[in-house]
Amino acid sequence: MAILKTYQESPSMRGIQRVYGVCFDTLKGWLKKNSVTLQK
Repeated sequence: MAILKTYQESPSMRGIQRVYGVCFDTLKGWLKKNSVTLQK
């Protein structure tokens, strides 16, 4: 998922919200769900 890769490169939730038009709660849920993947 492109949003998660972007978060790994530049962990700015606010910036990702603006660029991709994603709600804060949705983004937070994705990050929680994929936290194991992001740590690798």
